[in-house]
Amino acid sequence: MSSEIKIKCRNPHEFLISVVYSLSYASTVRGPALHHSLLGLGYIFSALDIPTIFNISAPDFLLINTQHKTVIAVECKGDIVENSKLDKLKEKFSERVVDAVRSAVQDSAGEYIIEFVIHTFDIYGDYYAKVAHNINKEVGHKVLLWTTTAIPQVRADASTRGPVEYYTLKKYVSSSYVANHNDEDLDRLLTQGILISENDIVCNPLVDPDVSYQVLFYEVSEYILRAAISDRYRGQRVEIVKFVQNIKRDYQSHVKTDRLLDVVIDIFSIFPWLGEVRTSSYEILFKKRPRLDIEDFYNVREKIIGMSDNEAKRYVRELKLKRSKR
Repeated sequence: MSSEIKIKCRNPHEFLISVVYSLSYASTVRGPALHHSLLGLGYIFSALDIPTIFNISAPDFLLINTQHKTVIAVECKGDIVENSKLDKLKEKFSERVVDAVRSAVQDSAGEYIIEFVIHTFDIYGDYYAKVAHNINKEVGHKVLLWTTTAIPQVRADASTRGPVEYYTLKKYVSSSYVANHNDEDLDRLLTQGILISENDIVCNPLVDPDVSYQVLFYEVSEYILRAAISDRYRGQRVEIVKFVQNIKRDYQSHVKTDRLLDVVIDIFSIFPWLGEVRTSSYEILFKKRPRLDIEDFYNVREKIIGMSDNEAKRYVRELKLKRSKR
């Protein structure tokens, strides 16, 4: 990772996705921030799995606005692209992708405006402006450029009574590169820039369908802990498949259901104080009064996140066996 970049997620690519996810998905945008977000303008994050469904390269995610009948396909780039990979990048803005997006949003009448965006860090803005310009000429589609600051600004925050680090998401504009969104409100908001505090950025590794086991365990275990102590799930009996579907919905994830099911079962096996998986009825029975062993919970998670994929799977198998004998 470049020393010119300061981020909170696992890698620059995940961070750039997470910035937009945090500004455009209902479970992450709350309170006054809603009015200065992509969600506030009606743009909803959707990680439709176009590459798997249509067997083509496609941008990382879509922002869908049903009111304005607009879809923005966003490709995030956390670093400079090697010249040998530029052709593969161009494929993500092809006419085949436009057709796939229309099919995915059931726009057979061609009513939706399809826009393309490259989202990168501000330090790479000039480079990607040239890339976008070349893509415009070759594929015939307008490609806009968004940038997020690579280094956050420190500002005083009255709500926390202390300094807070803020990132800014903006539309890139220069004397040699100008491209506007069809939605004037969106264009105006992005031209002035959207501030988002580091605390409000929700890292979302599950957007990647091939996320490693250890990251999947680490993230889903935290989700299950929050669920177990919530009014919604505490003491409740829940179908495990529905619970997994809720995870996929909340993360807009295309991780295969079978993988998530296995991880959920692993987590309840290692931390039975959260609840119990009833294999006979394929349900989760959450504890009414979970006796939280937070120290053990975070110790196990920290060990797993530091392992390789195979090491983590072996460690979990051994730990499940050991704890089943208690």
